[in-house]
Amino acid sequence: MQEDPKDDDAHRILTVILARLGQSEPAIEEARKAAALGPENPSAARLIVTLLARAGQDGEAIAAARTGLAAFPYDADLHYSLSQALAREGDWAAAARQINYALLFRPDWTEARLTRDQIISHLKNPIGP
Repeated sequence: MQEDPKDDDAHRILTVILARLGQSEPAIEEARKAAALGPENPSAARLIVTLLARAGQDGEAIAAARTGLAAFPYDADLHYSLSQALAREGDWAAAARQINYALLFRPDWTEARLTRDQIISHLKNPIGP
């Protein structure tokens, strides 16, 4: 990064290193830098969403996923991550829409199918008030 501070790949690599070291806030900031420097690459958008969700910042993860999807509307991973964050926030109908988009773009994704089944089950039999 000293040679080329505008190298989005270097920022993505640093993001992963920081995340593995448990430094979530610096990792999120590096992911944001990588996304700004390499807007044509969806991996930084995915990293931001994943890190925000792991940090328990689902509202921000939802916003970041929506921003990522504006640039990469066919990215199944972003739709999947958005569905999970929406479900944790209790927006089950929106979560169902997003998981269906994920499966539209990756129909053989077993984990997403299981998640969709759980979301549908919750919509049929909601728990709580």
